[in-house]
Amino acid sequence: MHMFATTDAAIALDWMPPVLMVVAVILLGLIFTHRIRSKIDRRSAAQPTARQRIEQLKSAAHRQEDLQVVTAETLDTVQDLAARLSNRAERLEQLIARADELITRLGAAAGQALPAVTDAPRPEGEGSAEDAIAPTGKPALPTDPLTRSVYELADAGRNPVEIARELDEQIGKVELILALRRG
Repeated sequence: MHMFATTDAAIALDWMPPVLMVVAVILLGLIFTHRIRSKIDRRSAAQPTARQRIEQLKSAAHRQEDLQVVTAETLDTVQDLAARLSNRAERLEQLIARADELITRLGAAAGQALPAVTDAPRPEGEGSAEDAIAPTGKPALPTDPLTRSVYELADAGRNPVEIARELDEQIGKVELILALRRG
């Protein structure tokens, strides 16, 4: 009996390392399989589902369409404003040309005797062309405070733009006053 016991124990000892090896390989396989599955689960949880991805794409498409609409509206507005500016610039050029023509005509008329344009009473402070010449034959200082100020500033060496700014008047008005003085 003792002999069988030793042989059974010897057989058990002979089979033990391969069995432990198989068990260890199986356990390692299970551990690696579990780790790989947990990584896959984490990656799939981080990525959106197909429906979520479709919704994201639809949302991006809507934002792009909205941006295109806003861009088109902005372009239309800019073109409209450009057309308005162009029209106003053209109108301004016409007005400037007309003002230049009137200044030229007024200067030509100032060189001649000024005919009475109307019988309307003159505003207070404005005299006739004859009143502007003193008995000595030299031009007298005008009685109009604006004209007097324009003349004084022009005599001080200021240009019409500076005079207009200082007196808070229109440049064309200052230029007209100065043009009448020269005539």
